Amino acid sequence: MSILGIKFALVLAIFSGFAELVPLIGPIVAGGVAASTAFITQSSNFALSPEQLVLTVIIIYFIVRQFEDYFVIPHIMGKITRLHPLVILFAVLAGGHIGGVMGLILAVPVAGMLRILLEFCLDKINRSSKGEGRR
Repeated sequence: MSILGIKFALVLAIFSGFAELVPLIGPIVAGGVAASTAFITQSSNFALSPEQLVLTVIIIYFIVRQFEDYFVIPHIMGKITRLHPLVILFAVLAGGHIGGVMGLILAVPVAGMLRILLEFCLDKINRSSKGEGRR
């Protein structure tokens, strides 16, 4: 936003960060506030019309959100849950397809729980096979 020359870029960035905490609606509200601010202040470093400036802000917010959703979030969730980011991505896609919004919300915890259960079962199998080999 600073590169575009939009006033209050720092305030918009801080607001966008806090808005990201609210799932689904937060990023839309943050983009709307940024676009409204760009339209109202009509300040730009590139001599864009107000409509072009608003469209540019919306496109930037959309691209940043897509990048975050497909690359940053799976990586961070993968570190927290010790799951590969692709597993996180596929779990969220499957959860959304199977359970809608609730599936999206519960996909990562369920995948983490399945990982823990599989590790427990494999550990039990390995222990029992080692125990039988000593007899």
